[in-house]
Amino acid sequence: MALPKKKVSRSRRAGGEAKKEIFVLADGLSVALQRSQKRRTELKLAVVHTGARQTSPGRCELADKSLVGGLYDGPELWEDVGDVIERKYGWENVSAVTLNGDGASWIKEGVEYLGGCRYQLDRFHLARRMKEALGGDPAGYREVWDALMLHDPVGVSRALAMAEGRVDSKRKVLVRGLRGYIFDNWDGLWGLKREEGLQ
Repeated sequence: MALPKKKVSRSRRAGGEAKKEIFVLADGLSVALQRSQKRRTELKLAVVHTGARQTSPGRCELADKSLVGGLYDGPELWEDVGDVIERKYGWENVSAVTLNGDGASWIKEGVEYLGGCRYQLDRFHLARRMKEALGGDPAGYREVWDALMLHDPVGVSRALAMAEGRVDSKRKVLVRGLRGYIFDNWDGLWGLKREEGLQ
C-alpha cells in the first residue's frame, strides 16, 4: 500500500521551510533638546520580529527581534526596516508583514514603503484611549469594545453616542476624541480579541 503524498502549503519555500510572517511595532518617543531653537524632537523606533512566545504565565517575549531607531525625518526609517527584513529573512521568504502602531501618520506611511503591508492599530494605545474616555462607564466601554470586535461602525457610533450621554462634560470631550481616533484608524481595527479589551 502506497502512503499518500503530503500536501505542501503554498507558503513553503523550495527547501521545505515555511515562509515567515513578519511583524513591525512602531512608536515615537518625544525627546527634549538642549541648546537648540527646536525644543523637542521625536525619536522614531521600530521593532521587527516574527511573533510573540509565552515565557511564563502572563508573560511573553518577541521572537527573533531587531531594533531600528533614530531621529528620522522622512522615509529613511522604513528603508532601514526594509533592509533589516531583506537581510534577516529575504523578502522572497516573507508571507506577510503587519505594521502595528498608535495611528501616527508617519507610522501609517510605512505601509507604502514596506510592500503594501497591513496596518494594525496598537491595542495598548486603543485600550488606553478607551479607558481615558470611558473609564467611569464600564458598560459603555464594553459596548464600544463589542462593536469594535464585530467591526461594526454603526454599533461603535451608537455605543459612543450612548456613552457620551452618560458622562460628565469633561469626559464628553474625551469621548468625542475617542470617536475621531477610532474612525481615523478604522482600517487598522481588525483581529480584535475580547481579552485585549479587558481593563
